[in-house]
Amino acid sequence: MKKLKEAEEKAGQPIGRLQYHLKPRSLNSIQIGAIARIYGDSGDEVIQHLLSNPLMVVPIVHERMLEKDREWRKAKATLMQGWKKEIMQHCHNSLDVKSYFYMVELEKNVSDENFIEECQGIIEPKQLDIQQIKFHTDHNPGMLLFDPYLLLSPPKFILHEGVYKLVSSQVKSNHAMIRVWDNFIAPWFGLSQKGDISTVVYKAGEKVKTTMGDGEILSVQGGDDPKTVRYLVISPHDTPAPVDVDALYKNLKNPDDKVLFGTASMYISLRLYMCLATVLSKLNENITDPEYNSLLTLATKKGSDAAEYETQCRKIAGALPELHMFLNIPHLVKRCAEAFSQMSEEDESITLAHFSQLQIKDINHLRSLSLEVTDKAVYRIQMNPNELFFNYLPSKEELRLSDSIPLSMEAEEIGDTSLEPEAKRQKTADIMVE
Repeated sequence: MKKLKEAEEKAGQPIGRLQYHLKPRSLNSIQIGAIARIYGDSGDEVIQHLLSNPLMVVPIVHERMLEKDREWRKAKATLMQGWKKEIMQHCHNSLDVKSYFYMVELEKNVSDENFIEECQGIIEPKQLDIQQIKFHTDHNPGMLLFDPYLLLSPPKFILHEGVYKLVSSQVKSNHAMIRVWDNFIAPWFGLSQKGDISTVVYKAGEKVKTTMGDGEILSVQGGDDPKTVRYLVISPHDTPAPVDVDALYKNLKNPDDKVLFGTASMYISLRLYMCLATVLSKLNENITDPEYNSLLTLATKKGSDAAEYETQCRKIAGALPELHMFLNIPHLVKRCAEAFSQMSEEDESITLAHFSQLQIKDINHLRSLSLEVTDKAVYRIQMNPNELFFNYLPSKEELRLSDSIPLSMEAEEIGDTSLEPEAKRQKTADIMVE
């Protein structure tokens, strides 16, 4: 540009009088993009002036580019300090591809739909290194299971307090957590309750108010301790056949066996609870108690993000092959908290949980009581000290209690074909007790 101006001066021509034009395709896509980035919406206009009068426009554009170059380099130097810190923190985490794909697979396999399809036998349950679970079609006479069922083997030592601490920190309402824990989880696993326990012990024949309305206490089990006492309450609107109360309260073959017929929310809540409990047990087995407590504290800390927990988890358990499981604990906690919140809003689920504490020997009678509360009580959940069983049984299907004879045929064989369905079930229950 200087040489062109000097040439005009030597020729005695006024500066800018001569016209110059850029050669076609002198500006490539990179140069045009740089001008557009600097001048924004006015970039097209600048390029037009640059093509029509480069002698005047090129120095202006060039100076503007130099200013922007100095400005951006200064900003980059400032941002690099923060970028370097973040890169050092997350570079190692980003190389862990296994944990990422495991998280994607875990989110899919702990969904409500997947749990339901597993119990119904639609899909084969996946292990995901969390727990041993398998779908069985063979019979289990010891547990009175003659329909297809899921068999889950829980860990030997379940860290219930750790699960409670984690889930209670994520549940929207502390009341919801205590309601599910005190009415379902604590009695089911023989744990202490977290809420206020009533000190009143009622007697048989007294009138009481329940979640299902007014009723009368038919029988009391568990002694005088308010923590262990259980009531069988009957509504004044019910007209049941004569019941041998003492026989109904006898245990299953094993005194520690438990059984209930629950809703989908109860089934899903227990499945998620066992997933989280299993991961915590494996975590506790591989690290020290102070490290375990520090991770639980960080996971329940208000305001802490997933990156902070992930970084601390990698520092503590980075060399363990189960690291990918431990990194996904926050997701399991979130899912478990959602399931507990949903279950706490269902009064019928709490009532069904109370039925499981009655220790009724006649499983068919227990199912009848459950279906009277809600026709959604289609998930049979049974537990012995070493195993958990899940069985899907639609309300319209008969409960099989033997290898070959359906329950309806048993009622017909004893000559009670004229009885109503409720009476048939009661008669069958009396025969089983005898």
